[in-house]
Parts: sequence; C-alpha cells; structure tokens
Amino acid sequence: MRLINTTPHAIDFAIEGYGRFTLPAGSIRLRLLESQGGVLFKTPQGIPVRGAGSVTKVIMLEDGKEREMPDVRDGVYFVVSLPTGKVLSNRRDVLILGTGPQDNPIRENGRIAAVRCLKFP
Repeated sequence: MRLINTTPHAIDFAIEGYGRFTLPAGSIRLRLLESQGGVLFKTPQGIPVRGAGSVTKVIMLEDGKEREMPDVRDGVYFVVSLPTGKVLSNRRDVLILGTGPQDNPIRENGRIAAVRCLKFP
C-alpha cells in the first residue's frame, strides 16, 4: 500500500501496536479551481458577502507541473485536506485525516499533534 500525502505538511500518526511515525509532505499537491460566487449584499461596514462558489476542477501539481488526477490504482491512496476530500468523495482512493472527537486524535496544547486513523470522506 502506498500513501501519498498531498497536504503541505507532514502528518504524525499514533497507532496502537505501531507507535508514532510521520508521513512526510511530498511533492504532489491538489488544487481546487473554483468559480467565485457573486456579491449577495454588503454589510453596513461595506464588506461584500459572496454566495458560495463551486469547484470547477481539481488539478494535481507534481513537482510544480499541472496534470490530471490519475485513474484509481489498487493500493494507492491520496491523503487530502477535508475540503478536497469532500469534492473527491466519489473516488475510492482518497482519504482524509481522522480528526473528529470519535477519532480520538492526540492533542497537545489544544492542537492536534497526531491522528489515529484515516477515513474516507
């Protein structure tokens, strides 16, 4: 099995029976291209409030070069951010970090220091 970390940071895991280990950040990133929602109204301070845009495409950047997401391959999984995972939830090779209360991540000083699982979005 191959895990490809598409986030810009290393991911620390704490897995019972395996201990703590790190999945380093790699050279592959996923970028969401979005259409911007129009201005719905402005606050009394003049701040524009936009409608939700929509994702028009997901681009893979590998070593700075754009390419399409590859077809699903057995044993290869992309670890992605939650927003990216929601967009790609139809793919069976996309995983997000288990950071919810039910996932019991390790917290240090109020921040998640390590996760105990990956999950499908």
